[in-house]
Amino acid sequence: MFASRRLTFNVAVGLMALVVLPGCQGSKAPPPPSGPSKSVGALARLQPGDGVINVGVAPGERLLEVLVHENDSKAVSANQLLARLGSYPLRKAEHDLAVSQRDEARSQLAAIRANGAQELAQAKVRRQIVVEVEPLDIKAQKDKVAYLEKQLTTARDNLSK
Repeated sequence: MFASRRLTFNVAVGLMALVVLPGCQGSKAPPPPSGPSKSVGALARLQPGDGVINVGVAPGERLLEVLVHENDSKAVSANQLLARLGSYPLRKAEHDLAVSQRDEARSQLAAIRANGAQELAQAKVRRQIVVEVEPLDIKAQKDKVAYLEKQLTTARDNLSK
């Protein structure tokens, strides 16, 4: 009984996807009957113009939640989530971890770039000091040495008199 329900669901989801996908061969299917269906039948094989997409899962994977049902009034749209597998909570946690690690790496990169910019600004200031201030310090020291030599000469002259 479970296998027949599973087959019925798989065929119903496949038919709903075929009706919604653009470029389908064949005409639109009539709306599903209002009562529960006991069997599924078709006169021809319908296939989308772009081909059939095989959907597979890891062996042993189980269906956790079905989000689209056979009697839903809305059509299935492209990229719509149809079901969740049993490993969804684990995969969701892995995804969230990867997102948080990515965000942390981005913030670290921003901090490193900001630190690099700060160090570059400090290096520019040190260079400016070396280029502009140190020559003035050297000139001041030379002037001081010349002044002290004149004082020494004057003191020797005064001493020798």
